[in-house]
Amino acid sequence: MPDRVKLSIVIPAYNSEKYIGTAVSSALAQNVPDTEVLVVNNASTDRTAEVVASFSDPRVRCVTHETNMGMVPNFRSGLEAARGKYISFLCADDVYIPDTLQRLVELLDGKPSAVVAFGNVNYIDDSGRVTGEYRPPIPPEMDGREYALLSLKTARNYMYLSSVVLRRDTLIKCGGIEAEDGIFFDWNMWLRLSLCGTVLHYDHVVLNYRSHPENESKKITLPSKRVLEVINGTMGRGLRRPDLANALAAAHLQCYYVYSNNICSDRLNGLSFSEVISEILFFARRLRPLDLLAVSPYMAASLLPVPVLNVMRRCKHALFGRKTA
Repeated sequence: MPDRVKLSIVIPAYNSEKYIGTAVSSALAQNVPDTEVLVVNNASTDRTAEVVASFSDPRVRCVTHETNMGMVPNFRSGLEAARGKYISFLCADDVYIPDTLQRLVELLDGKPSAVVAFGNVNYIDDSGRVTGEYRPPIPPEMDGREYALLSLKTARNYMYLSSVVLRRDTLIKCGGIEAEDGIFFDWNMWLRLSLCGTVLHYDHVVLNYRSHPENESKKITLPSKRVLEVINGTMGRGLRRPDLANALAAAHLQCYYVYSNNICSDRLNGLSFSEVISEILFFARRLRPLDLLAVSPYMAASLLPVPVLNVMRRCKHALFGRKTA
């Protein structure tokens, strides 16, 4: 393996024995010359290391930490250990579609001003069954600043972490990965990267994103905690620029509006009645009057008994179908 490779596929892993073999196999199925598959094992206590060691392919290497350093620092250590011109971070429970990274690399090769290329995503369940598709409303090529402003205006992260190929040197120059970015550090990363160049969107599925209860983002159970994580992390470090002040202020308000809608759905996922009351008060103190009026039906519905909410959800799905994007 040369010291400098074309593409580093970095797979941060912690107790991932159930999925890591499938993730590594999907990385090896990418038809990009001079690729390394770097597994960063964050002091796993299960058989993650043994599963990775079972691969005899010389493209696979593993860095193991003796003590758990946390999710975001583990991603950062993967960035530091990677040798590729380009990097793709593959979460250990996700699966690449064969040969799709080659297309993202080709897009970046053909557009020197581009700093990141990403594709669409299939949602899969724990067994690997496709349950939906995410197709972001982004054109094939977009000025990075325009992309950042759109992402802030809508308070939406349009790129799934594992669906992206980026320029390693550019990421390092614009700040890399820091623990302070929080659990949604990838959103912060895309915003900072996009301000350095062009964003490319490959309008095809490149990834199967596995949704299951152990997804890190699902471990934050309160909408208030999620919105504070986004505001303090995603919209914090690296974006404190005078020319973005108005956009950031608007994004903060939009975050409160967007995440306040989650109270009702989270009630169905185990949020207690007392937590619902606390969440309503949290957002009510921060929302503008018109926004508060708009979300008040959802807040009121979250106070209903859970069996009633379940009936209402089933009726909604029967009438309108399930939203997949």
